[in-house]
Parts: sequence; C-alpha cells; structure tokens
Amino acid sequence: MKVFAIYPGRFHPWHRGHKGVYDWLVAKFGVNSVFVTATGVTDPLRSPFSFEDRKKMMILTGVPSDRIKQVTNNYNLSTISADIPIDIEKDAIFFTVSQKDMAEEPRFKSFVKRDGAPTYLQPLPKDTSKIEPAVKHGYLLVAPTIKFSVMGQEVTSASELRLLYGRLDRSSKEKFMVDLFGSLNKEVMDILNTKLNNQEKEAISEVVRRILREDFDQDIARLVKKRDTLDYEVESVRVKKSEAALRTHIENMKNIEAQGGDVKTAKDQLSVLKKDYDSAKKRRAAASAKRSA
Repeated sequence: MKVFAIYPGRFHPWHRGHKGVYDWLVAKFGVNSVFVTATGVTDPLRSPFSFEDRKKMMILTGVPSDRIKQVTNNYNLSTISADIPIDIEKDAIFFTVSQKDMAEEPRFKSFVKRDGAPTYLQPLPKDTSKIEPAVKHGYLLVAPTIKFSVMGQEVTSASELRLLYGRLDRSSKEKFMVDLFGSLNKEVMDILNTKLNNQEKEAISEVVRRILREDFDQDIARLVKKRDTLDYEVESVRVKKSEAALRTHIENMKNIEAQGGDVKTAKDQLSVLKKDYDSAKKRRAAASAKRSA
C-alpha cells in the first residue's frame, strides 16, 4: 500500500519551521508522495496572505511548486484526491498535524460520530497492518515541532511574527527574511511589506471594531429586554380586559335568563369570550418567559 502524506495548514506566513516538517515528511515518504495544502481564505488580521503569496514563500524555502495545492477544505479527501496521483481504493492518505493542534484542536479529540460510527479521520494506528485505503479512512500523522529563531528569539506564534515585521527598519526586515525563509527575495519582501506593515494598526482597528460590536450588542440586548417587558405588560392588560369582559357577560347572562331572553346566543358569546381569555393568558405566559430569559 502506497502512502500519500498531506501537510495542510494556514501558513500565515509559511516559514522554516514548516519547511522542516515538510522535509521530515519527504524523508519518510519520498518527495513524490508529499503535498502541502492551503485554502484561499484570507482576512486582514489573522490570515493576510493569499494562496499565491504563501506558495511563493514555500517555493523560496525549497518546496517544489507542483507539490503545493490549493484546496477548499484542508482535511478532506475529495478536495485533494483529484490533484494528486492517489488510487483511493488502494493507497493510504495521512494528514499531518502538529503536536499542539492534536492536543488543543477540538476536531482532533473525538473520532466517533453521534451515531457511534467512526469518523473519516482517525488516529494513525501503531499496527500498520490496520491502515485502510483512503476511500475508507484518512489518518492523522503527528509531526514533530521544528524550532527555529527569528531576530534572536525562538518563534512561538505566527501572529507575533506578523506584528514584529511591521516594526522593523529595512535592514532588520532583511535579517527577518533570512531567519524566516533562509534567503532574501524581493518579491516575497514586497508581499510582506504590503501585507504586514500595517498589521499593528489593523490589530488596533480590530480591537476597536470588537468594542463597537460589543457596545452595539449591549444596546440591542437592552432594547430587546425593554421590548419583552413591554410585550408582557401589554399582554397583562389584555388579560385583565378579557377577564373583565368575561365577568360582565356572566352577570348579563343572569339577567337574560331571569327575563327569559335568548340564552343560547348568550352562551355562544360566552364561549367566544372564554377562548379570548384563554388565548390572552397564553400570550402573557409566553411574554413572561421571554422577559425572564
């Protein structure tokens, strides 16, 4: 059984630590069986680089361009199987995850569906004879953490790298690039300058936007609470009005009966008033529940 190893990730940015994992995979499975995948999802703060941006970074560190694939879902067979020479009926597929993600990411903690059936992704079994072809299961291969330093400091997170770059002068940015990728490249530096020089401002803007959203959410919550209270008060008034109409009609029925009037019509009207009263009480109960929620 042939094994294809997929190295999925966000890679904002790709760096020498990622390249170290790629090299580890190549040493285990061979260059023709290892592929790096990433989606095209971006946002200014957490995911500023396009797929093509990251592909240029990967190539700069020595990853062959034909080993790099864009996908819509990083841990899905159908999004990658058409782009690699895998026979899903015979070959196995391993999706590479870091030790940190394996420990912290919720989707890597449960391998059973709600109905008790196993999920498609499974932990890699120690007994290799139990590995099934890709059409049946994909397996999670835990990769070692490849440590390296940038500007004399050990890399701990991609967000720190993105913020750091925007604070550096030209010569420091060049050193940053060499530490990050292993060499200088004007095209990649232009990408970093375009996407990272305003990261600190973008981070501040995001905090401001979050505060505004929270303020708006609080305003909306207060208004909703006020609306629910008013709804309850309105329904309470309707209950009192309906109850008063019911009592008045019952008193009137006594007079109608005493005078030999049309009792049947009066009873029909009483039935309608009782239904109105019951409906009003139900609406008030519903309004009370919303007000208390």
